[in-house]
Amino acid sequence: MNPLTPEPRPGLLTRCDLAWLTIGGLVVLVWAVSLGWPALATGPDIASVAWRALVTPAAQRIERSSGISSQLVAAIRSAMPADGRLVLYSPYGGKEFELDGADPRGEPARQVRVLFERVKNLLYPTPRDVRFARDAGELLLHIDPVLAGRLLVVDGTQGPGELAVGGRYDLVFEVPGRIPQLRVWRLRRSE
Repeated sequence: MNPLTPEPRPGLLTRCDLAWLTIGGLVVLVWAVSLGWPALATGPDIASVAWRALVTPAAQRIERSSGISSQLVAAIRSAMPADGRLVLYSPYGGKEFELDGADPRGEPARQVRVLFERVKNLLYPTPRDVRFARDAGELLLHIDPVLAGRLLVVDGTQGPGELAVGGRYDLVFEVPGRIPQLRVWRLRRSE
């Protein structure tokens, strides 16, 4: 060992180590800038979207992306017992064309089906029993007198009248003037 060159101490980097770290850091920096340059060009847009996502309340983000209001979710959750059933009833037709994505006649049915899946996923885990009805006949299949008081129907019909399929109902939730109009009904217990 040369007496003029001190022996390296453990835990300290030598000049050679520092040189390799500097070269490696520069390579990584050049690589990151070259790959990230297109993203940096749209940076303000990405930053504004990220900022809006951070400051916008969750209920507002959910409504904007799915069309489901926080008031509707709160009404269903407060009225729904754990062992209840929820039925989304939307008689818009097009059931026979729903699975054919190329057929425009099925578009309303596909949109309603997507809304149903969003409601079901948003409300999970309560209720676990969630059904979908495209017409009065399907709705009748999901109505069981045993579920009186525990069956909720989200009524997607846009008419002014009461829901009258399969029994009598009490109105649980409605937002007047909102389009689309979604009302929540509870199957009334037999009197």
